[in-house]
Amino acid sequence: MILYLVREHDMPLMDHITNLEVSKSNEVTENSKSSATATISFSENEYFSNSTLTLKVFFEDADALSEESDPVKIVGTEINWKDGKNLTKVKTTKK
Repeated sequence: MILYLVREHDMPLMDHITNLEVSKSNEVTENSKSSATATISFSENEYFSNSTLTLKVFFEDADALSEESDPVKIVGTEINWKDGKNLTKVKTTKK
């Protein structure tokens, strides 16, 4: 579930992970039959001030952790990036 969301620009943060907890639920919502929640804890780092980030992925299948399950919705913690350290933004220079 998590690995397909990790991009190369995320790699500097991997050394700061201190704990990872994953749980699944068969709670049915309007568009999904199951969900999985990942909570990732981080040590102090230069990128953001959050100590934990939570990601909840909703699936159309009843088996949330099956490789065949397609996500229908993803909800996550808002990341409090430190100034100039947002790993999702590309730095460009003008000529």
